[in-house]
Amino acid sequence: MELLNNLELIDVREFSTKSLAGELDDFSLLADMDFQEKEMLARQMHVYRATAGADIFGEGDQGVFICFILDGKVELIKDTDDGRHKRLTLVGPGKTVGEMALIDGERRSASARCVTDANVAVLTKIGFDKLAEAHLALAFKLMWRLAKLVSQRLRQTTGMLVDHLAG
Repeated sequence: MELLNNLELIDVREFSTKSLAGELDDFSLLADMDFQEKEMLARQMHVYRATAGADIFGEGDQGVFICFILDGKVELIKDTDDGRHKRLTLVGPGKTVGEMALIDGERRSASARCVTDANVAVLTKIGFDKLAEAHLALAFKLMWRLAKLVSQRLRQTTGMLVDHLAG
């Protein structure tokens, strides 16, 4: 997996399933899940530590996971035609990056780079599939919420594009 090269896996003794489920309370994406559902989700996740400047994933990488930002700041950046980087957004705790990859498995459309040291919980496609095998309704609920989130972001992007083209 592309992420193992840049991030350090945190030992489960340092970040238990229960403590991770508690951290997931801060995610509006999971607001309609109860604590038991968040624990089931947390069992399929791993927590990683990243240092400032580390790439979580790169534009063009094959997507196989979504990251839940537990602490720190992560920027999403896009390469420009002249070789520079353009910041698309800056996200912090309670937000996710890499949702589209979990949905469609396609290559990353942007890079995610840590602006500060950060801890991220990672749900891989394999972890999602295990969740679906054991708790289909919960996996469906998560995928439905992800689809809504991606749809909202597309609507915002479309609005910004219209404003840009008009201006």
